[in-house]
Amino acid sequence: MTLVFLSLALMITDTHLTTLSIGLFSSNLFCRVLMSYVHCSNPDTFWITTGLFPQEFIITFARKIVAKEISIKSTGVRRLQIEASSEDDHVGNFQVVVTKDLNANEGQLQCETFKLDSVITVKHLKCVISQAYSHFVSVHDVEVEGKTAAT
Repeated sequence: MTLVFLSLALMITDTHLTTLSIGLFSSNLFCRVLMSYVHCSNPDTFWITTGLFPQEFIITFARKIVAKEISIKSTGVRRLQIEASSEDDHVGNFQVVVTKDLNANEGQLQCETFKLDSVITVKHLKCVISQAYSHFVSVHDVEVEGKTAAT
């Protein structure tokens, strides 16, 4: 497993731009190179898997947010599970928020939006891709709609 951290930006409705860190846990030997291609809201850049599953990545927000909706743009994902943790001190104690089998899209972007049944407080968001339609899966964008949680 390899752990890579980098700084990105994510749209949050009340602050418009919140700095976050992304930690990518992957069996991908080239993830350091591939992670340089990840850039929020740019459809021409993406993170790609190596064909071994499951693959997962964790987004850690600078501050806790209250999330109402999660959107993801990807290709080749068959089964996706999104988990959330509100732990401040460490990444752990994740609760499953969404588990979904996505439709095959023949190389086109899979644009999925998940309206959450209840509003959740999130510090860490984990995306787990457990099955795919091919050996390679790409993730182009992850967006969370919500607001900064009261402290």
